[in-house]
Amino acid sequence: MLAESLQRQNRLEESIEVALRAASGPGAGWKPHFTAGVALKELRRMDEACGQFRMAASRAPGKARVLRHLIEAVAVAEGIQQAAVEYTTRCGKRGAGSQIMCAEIRDIREWASGSGAPVLEAGEAEEIPYETPRVRGSSAAVETHCVSVAKPCVAELAGARVFGQSGIVLASDGTALSETAGHPQLGRFVSLADRKLIVANSGGKALLDTSGFQIRHIEAGMLLAGSASNAFGHWFPDFLPRLQFLRRHPDFDSLPIIVDEEMPQAHFDHLRRLAGNPLIRLKANESLVCGRLLMASSPSFVPVHLFPNDVPAREMPGLSPRALRFLRGGEDGNRSDAPRSGRWFLGRRGMSWRRLINEDEIVTELAKAGFKTVYLEDMGMEEQILIFQQAEWIVAPNGSALLNLVFADPDVKVLILSQPGLFNWGTFQGPMRALGYNPVWLCGGNVVAAGQKHSDYQVPVCHVREALQEMGLEELS
Repeated sequence: MLAESLQRQNRLEESIEVALRAASGPGAGWKPHFTAGVALKELRRMDEACGQFRMAASRAPGKARVLRHLIEAVAVAEGIQQAAVEYTTRCGKRGAGSQIMCAEIRDIREWASGSGAPVLEAGEAEEIPYETPRVRGSSAAVETHCVSVAKPCVAELAGARVFGQSGIVLASDGTALSETAGHPQLGRFVSLADRKLIVANSGGKALLDTSGFQIRHIEAGMLLAGSASNAFGHWFPDFLPRLQFLRRHPDFDSLPIIVDEEMPQAHFDHLRRLAGNPLIRLKANESLVCGRLLMASSPSFVPVHLFPNDVPAREMPGLSPRALRFLRGGEDGNRSDAPRSGRWFLGRRGMSWRRLINEDEIVTELAKAGFKTVYLEDMGMEEQILIFQQAEWIVAPNGSALLNLVFADPDVKVLILSQPGLFNWGTFQGPMRALGYNPVWLCGGNVVAAGQKHSDYQVPVCHVREALQEMGLEELS
């Protein structure tokens, strides 16, 4: 337990030391070896991690997460082919079936140009801005930067196979197509392991196990399904904007859209707001073999998981201003006849990570100035949009709910609460500034795990009050 606690605090070397000491004790089971392996993996000491995971797997051959971590480490340390051998062998010992294949990972445009698949050009290249957030009380210079993304396209595939909740499309020639792991510059930093289809990926290749999927054949469809489609922070900026490119295809109106079945209703509502096509709902354990599949490129670079790396956030094209304008319905999509007098605090009730632990204190203080606390996850799409259209003031912990800011008037006053490490939030700040928004950031202190992106944190109430006063709110003075 101590080793796990140290790991959560990002004290990895100490976690390893404690875990190995526990592993050498009498009656030690699988857990200390596994805990040490996870910390070693985070430190990129993959050979040592493999050893610890193998010890854990020998003591707990039925633990799926031990096997997953082991194969991911082996793929990096010893190669994808060795990972395939080890995975097949260990699945056999567990009595579990597997259908293993190794596939080369490619970008959709790159693959299509080499295979002769039809490609429709769907617009011009875009410069995506990055800007470090403007933090209250900080004198640091604001860094701005732009990253170019390739021209968007729509590729037409024959006989391709898609999988529920997976970011991989398997082309008929056995190539694994991925907009993130196939990215020409950044793909090598992307981890695709999703516990269902992708067992591991490394060196531009993926190890797939297709045994857990039931096959269904369809005649044709347009793809809007994939990994993390049930998360608003991916569905809104990554999946939905592909519609603007798919719309350019002459057959758009006559084709159904493939979506993951297990998404919140608000996700389907946003889709219906933008397109009325019939839907093909893909179950989590299903694989569709598509006679004809239209696949649009992503408007930006939105990976679900990255390997431990040192890629500066400014080099990763985040939110696309063009996509955000499309999502809100054009330049005037954030205009409404509703009076702009709303004062909202966007609560994060029920979250198990990146919690604002003194949220209740802040809510009590804000109520003095007429702020109402809302939980967007409990609201339908139309109600969520109306909240932002009516907003005069917004205070919110950092989170994907802030993507709804595109529906607010650019003059809205926004105070974003955050832990000290802002990580990749410059990929949000830059595009929002390009659209005319000017949020102010207020950083508190981490509770634990200073280096962890999703650490819990707290922001002193007095600092919130002072920040709002500086922004022009008089009621809290």
